[in-house]
Amino acid sequence: MNWGIQMKKILALIFGFLINFTCIAQPILIEEKLDRMQGFLTKSPVYIRALGWMPEEKTDTAILYFNGWPSISRIESDKTFFNGVNRFMRVSMLTKENIGFVLMDCPTDQWGNKSWDTPTACDDSYRSSNQHAEDIQKIINSLKENQGVKNFYLMGHSHGTISAKLLGKNIRGDIAGVISSAAVTVRYRGAVSNFGWAGEAFNMRELNVPVLNIHHEEDGCFVTPYLTVIKYSEKNLVTVNGGTKNGPVCGGGHYHSYEGNEFEVNNAIIRWIKTREVTPSIGTK
Repeated sequence: MNWGIQMKKILALIFGFLINFTCIAQPILIEEKLDRMQGFLTKSPVYIRALGWMPEEKTDTAILYFNGWPSISRIESDKTFFNGVNRFMRVSMLTKENIGFVLMDCPTDQWGNKSWDTPTACDDSYRSSNQHAEDIQKIINSLKENQGVKNFYLMGHSHGTISAKLLGKNIRGDIAGVISSAAVTVRYRGAVSNFGWAGEAFNMRELNVPVLNIHHEEDGCFVTPYLTVIKYSEKNLVTVNGGTKNGPVCGGGHYHSYEGNEFEVNNAIIRWIKTREVTPSIGTK
């Protein structure tokens, strides 16, 4: 093992965590009990949870964020918020612009095992189901009632785009737009072949809400090819260029997650939410 490389990865994760969260308040826990039970011999209630960072002033706008692989955050309390936000996201930038940020999770009966490599639940069969839409609607209703949010933007990064797109299609009336970042458009292989097929098969024309696509021109992850996104984007694509190639090509750094262009990506998201203006290009080749 190259300890120098491993230490750089650890420091990068810590640095991204500090930038994201040291300047903002403790998140609020959003928890809803669902109308089903889990377990075999011993039954227990099923919950869906999310963590919200809201601006100091009241806002009617929030991003519901679905993180990258495996898109299961395992939120148990407001102390577990570091379990899922991709480090390129700058939550403090969003809240400063009066946009709430809500980290979403799968319901507890879709957590499966704790393996990062081979998850056993919250796969595409669940994400494409009406049940997924009904579960997320519970969080939306809570935010409407308790926080006054009216405009909900579904944002997914990498594997999380499968939820964002399908929910944008299946939830009616409450969705102001979909933000699709480093979209999965190719099915995974081997033991995780039940993941990714819904992204591969999804027709973007089925979305009847505004859409912003964000993708790095040199994304090297095999399930998120840039050429696929170009084909279905219609003047709504933010192309990211250059940056830093750090770590695995499908990981939290590298071009796949816009390392070196984080602030510019967040500014493009804010600009689109506020004005519907698309930033065509970010960074330099």
